[in-house]
Amino acid sequence: MGTFRSRFPTRLELFQAYAVCVFLIQIWSIYNVLRAVPSWALAMDTWTLVGTIAYTQAFALVESMIILALLVLLAFVLPGKVYRDRFVAQSSVMLILAAAGAILAHFKGAELGIWSARGFLVWLIILLGLIGLASLILARFNGLCKGIESLAERMQVLATVYIVIGILSVLVVIIRNV
Repeated sequence: MGTFRSRFPTRLELFQAYAVCVFLIQIWSIYNVLRAVPSWALAMDTWTLVGTIAYTQAFALVESMIILALLVLLAFVLPGKVYRDRFVAQSSVMLILAAAGAILAHFKGAELGIWSARGFLVWLIILLGLIGLASLILARFNGLCKGIESLAERMQVLATVYIVIGILSVLVVIIRNV
């Protein structure tokens, strides 16, 4: 039983990786909501606007949980020396690179040809290659790992605020649908 548990990250490591995940996803969600609110305010009443914003924030909370589950699955499947021993740093770098890739695809996807099947496959291979390279760099430089883990630790406070916003959003969605 001890070896089975050793394949999973600790609760603190999970929360630190989740903090990075929630931070990135909620920031992106809030940014996009704030871009749309002026036009929504013209077309919706206040309760509908609150509900629409709540849906986006609730979805961001659920999305971050799904991504964390995938990271935990990755930690379970991969050898400990490759991923599990540096779970917070590895996960944080993966999340940051994936978020940067998604943002770049969002803004420049059509120009870069990402939205075709071939372009998306090339984009995905490049992104996975960058994640692999970053993983090798993290394995080589212990100080870099410590710095990333420190950053993840500092994100916990802000992530807690985002988690509360997400939970309140889920409550609003439930109230609207009852």
